[in-house]
Amino acid sequence: MKEYDYSRNYNRTNNNWGFKIISITTLLLAGFMAFSHFYELINSSLMESVQNIHTGSEPLSMSYYEPQIRSSALMLIYGILYALLFLLSLFSLAKKNIQLLYLCLTLTILIGIVEFILNETIL
Repeated sequence: MKEYDYSRNYNRTNNNWGFKIISITTLLLAGFMAFSHFYELINSSLMESVQNIHTGSEPLSMSYYEPQIRSSALMLIYGILYALLFLLSLFSLAKKNIQLLYLCLTLTILIGIVEFILNETIL
């Protein structure tokens, strides 16, 4: 009975190293991905505005060579998703909710994998 109570108390405190490592990993990964996607959004929006200036040496309609999905829209969607996961992981860190933190880490990794697959196959 004493071993059960010790295990139960250990899981309730969440002051162990595992919680700290998971929280730091989740915050760093989600924060970096949100920052990098918003940075790429700014760069891609700037490049799209510069590319819309016609020089006269190219035809006005180059829609055949353009991708179907604009990169700035994707960067905005990914940036918002990663920013929401970052804020949710901050909330779970403040509440010391390990299950929500595991969910945030899992979703961050899954969105990264889906993003990689979409970028390699569709775009």
